[in-house]
Amino acid sequence: MGEVIVRLKGGLGNQLFQYASAYSFCKKHNLDLKFDLSFYNESRYNDIYRLEYYDLEINEISKRKKELLKSYLKNKKSQKRVLKLLNIFKKDNDLFEVVKASSLKNIMNREIHDTCYLFDDWFVNPDFFKNYRGELTRMFTPIHLSDESKQVLKNIQTCNSISVHVRRGDYVGNPYFNNLNESYYLPAIKEMQESMEDVIFYFFSNDTDYVMNTFKDVTNKVIVSINSTQLNKYSTKGDVEDLYLMANCKGQIIANSTFSWWGAFLNNNPNPKIIAPIKWYNDKKAQNNYQKSSLILNNWSKI
Repeated sequence: MGEVIVRLKGGLGNQLFQYASAYSFCKKHNLDLKFDLSFYNESRYNDIYRLEYYDLEINEISKRKKELLKSYLKNKKSQKRVLKLLNIFKKDNDLFEVVKASSLKNIMNREIHDTCYLFDDWFVNPDFFKNYRGELTRMFTPIHLSDESKQVLKNIQTCNSISVHVRRGDYVGNPYFNNLNESYYLPAIKEMQESMEDVIFYFFSNDTDYVMNTFKDVTNKVIVSINSTQLNKYSTKGDVEDLYLMANCKGQIIANSTFSWWGAFLNNNPNPKIIAPIKWYNDKKAQNNYQKSSLILNNWSKI
């Protein structure tokens, strides 16, 4: 049987994209799924690994294979060295194959060989796993919720709740990502108020002071701060629980982040109203690719 190795990286939202894409690929083709978690050995990233908070089977690659993979990645520009190392990964005369987001759709629909596929990209594309959405929604339910989160969840489920995700932190002054402000959020809030009765807005942010000051005139709001303690610029202490709370709201106003996107995608309410930003990136090439992509689902709105 062939296998897939995922070089997992990034924060919670990125981890879910990579897991969902690789899991769906393995499910379709009956392959073993394994992970290289070396990314999280770096001190600035060692507290943002999150898949352990879900009931998922995370099988890491062996120490030997991890060393071989490290050598391969270090020396991949040397053709002779690459070929020599690739042969180490041979299985029934098939070579180890690197999979990027740009090649996955093609590989997904072709004959699969008894080989080792290395998933080494972000895979931010729901087309890779949308057929398994129901299964993934169940899998991406946290193992544990704090008592405080359980109370917020109860409140969310008994009203016309709309989650509003405001990402600050590493997005402030970021030349690549669009730092969303009131020009996006206030029209989105107004649209929600006009489309639903008795709406209560649940704000989730890594900068609750900013939210309190910026949206002080928004009525019927709750600022969920119980999980917002900042660990570093990449994550907050309770991001897994916050994501679950967001997903249980009746609708979402999302930010331009993979974390926020999953809060909307995992929404199991019937006919949820979801609003996403038209401008995701400041970078022109990235923004152009975003506009052509299927990241924003057909039943979501853009502002």
